[in-house]
Amino acid sequence: MAEYTQDESGQWWYYSNAGRTRATVIQCEWCGEDCFRHARQNKPARFCGKKCAATWMHHETDHPFAQYGEDSLNWKGGRRVHKGYIDIYAPDHPSNVGKAKHGSNMYVKEHRLVMEQHLGRILEPYEHVHHVNGEKTDNRITNLELWVNGHPHGQRAGDTKHCPTCTCDQPPELMN
Repeated sequence: MAEYTQDESGQWWYYSNAGRTRATVIQCEWCGEDCFRHARQNKPARFCGKKCAATWMHHETDHPFAQYGEDSLNWKGGRRVHKGYIDIYAPDHPSNVGKAKHGSNMYVKEHRLVMEQHLGRILEPYEHVHHVNGEKTDNRITNLELWVNGHPHGQRAGDTKHCPTCTCDQPPELMN
């Protein structure tokens, strides 16, 4: 079990299974609490842990990692692939109204945006866009169908071929 102890000279030490390491007491810049940091952590000791560091970073408006969207250091153009689908950064989309204006919750599925543009209206939450050919990144309007309520996963058996020479969907008299 890891623990901190102070020797007779006032030096703090961190003890673990790996041995003894010199430790220092710091005051966390976010919560103000005194906490220990040991020498094996090769970072400047400013916070008592990751939670305080992350909280400080997102409250510090000038910090580059606290920026979102186009101002973020991680900005890659507002288009990403997430769980096989293409997402588009759209913080002003009606589905994002009322959400905190940061992070990954500001994206909308591209196939929903394509269908909304085609219909000229915003989709209702119970409306789903189905990819006819089963390819989640093929967002051509000719490959999309609007379904209400839930729709099954996958695709219709007749919409796919098992192999390039597949004849499963042909009547038995046409098969060799």
